[in-house]
Amino acid sequence: MIHKPDNKTSPTYTIAELAREFDITNRAIRFYEDQGLLYPARNGQQRLYSPGDRTLLKLILRGKRLGFSLAESKKLFDLYDPDTDNKHNWKHAGHDRRKNVDPEPAAKGY
Repeated sequence: MIHKPDNKTSPTYTIAELAREFDITNRAIRFYEDQGLLYPARNGQQRLYSPGDRTLLKLILRGKRLGFSLAESKKLFDLYDPDTDNKHNWKHAGHDRRKNVDPEPAAKGY
């Protein structure tokens, strides 16, 4: 899993700041949290997102734009281990994804 707590001097972001930056709703960010994709810290009722959470949100949205489901994105995030080079994990993840891609979408008029 990618989530690693950042040190105390790292900047934090509120849900409203991230929603505004990425042009999405607060509800969408809370949904990603409910799905186990984001892990903000809490200060009472307020969610505080780290730079790592911001990066994950950017990757979630990029994955959606590229056609990845949230489950596929989560699987990829879960494969990441910052303490290794991840080559084995990523090689197999890419192979699994390629098996599901139609090799000739242009022939079908896409």
